[in-house]
Amino acid sequence: MRGPVTGAQLGAQPPAISPTRRPVFFLISLAVTVPVLARLQELNGPLQNGIAAQGVVSLELARTLERQSEVLGSWTEPDLLRLAFSIGLDFLCAVAFIATTTMACVWLAEKSGSGAAFRAKCGRALVYCLLTLGIFWTLQNVLLAEVVFGYRTAITAEVIYWCALWKFTVMGVSTAYLLLSGGILLVTGFSRR
Repeated sequence: MRGPVTGAQLGAQPPAISPTRRPVFFLISLAVTVPVLARLQELNGPLQNGIAAQGVVSLELARTLERQSEVLGSWTEPDLLRLAFSIGLDFLCAVAFIATTTMACVWLAEKSGSGAAFRAKCGRALVYCLLTLGIFWTLQNVLLAEVVFGYRTAITAEVIYWCALWKFTVMGVSTAYLLLSGGILLVTGFSRR
């Protein structure tokens, strides 16, 4: 009979996707991310008006209950249905975007090589930021759904706001990292890696 599994038997690293299968998973997640982001943009268009100039983003950044109510009041019943569908689709977007970006950050960190240790560390740190993003993005979507269905409190508006700030910050920083590191890798050439 075997004894309990110890931490040493499990190893210090969590199971990873093998390097040979990463491109397949990356392409699948990218193939989901791009059309979902495009559809979310399309759904957001009719939600933009004088009060909610940025559509659903205006609701996410409505830090007070009063502002949140003002934004919601600027939308018609069909707009609110569009918003509810958009929030539901955003759950898929969170998973797809985080998977795509995480795999790209890991790949670029690995390709950075020993001469670019700082860039590699940044890529690895971003992976952890992206994992926390999944928690905050999900929390934000759950709270937004509650808001759409009538549960509105000042604390909910505040939490949605801070989740949105973390989401947009991590998305922006990780996208900048991908563009800069990817550009550097292209300029220096893949052959040296």
